[in-house]
Amino acid sequence: MTTFNTYVYLQKKMQDTIEYDVIDIEQYEDLCTSIKDLRTQLKNNVTKLKEYQQSVYEHMDAEGVDTIDIGAYTFAKASKMRCKWNKKALLKFAEGVDTGTFEESISQYERECSEPQTIYSGKKRKTC
Repeated sequence: MTTFNTYVYLQKKMQDTIEYDVIDIEQYEDLCTSIKDLRTQLKNNVTKLKEYQQSVYEHMDAEGVDTIDIGAYTFAKASKMRCKWNKKALLKFAEGVDTGTFEESISQYERECSEPQTIYSGKKRKTC
């Protein structure tokens, strides 16, 4: 590959003729740098956004509110029971399981291995 200080010539073979495309290296590097800067800026903005969201969630917990509207966004909190279905938990449960039907065993496992989980969400409200 042949490179020059400012330009790179890329060879394209089209049928029986050869054409050359010229790429400006400085412009390419400037675009790469610009994209890198924008990604860094985006990462910082996402971090700030997560901090704002966390403060809204903390306020919801402190006030005992399940839904709150802030500007064009609606934040909600829901509680669900979460049951772990993994090999380690199943083997531990199987050691102390009472004999019974399969359905009874599954129900017992769900009662013993379920734990409450709070799920937060924030969505932009649809406008008419």
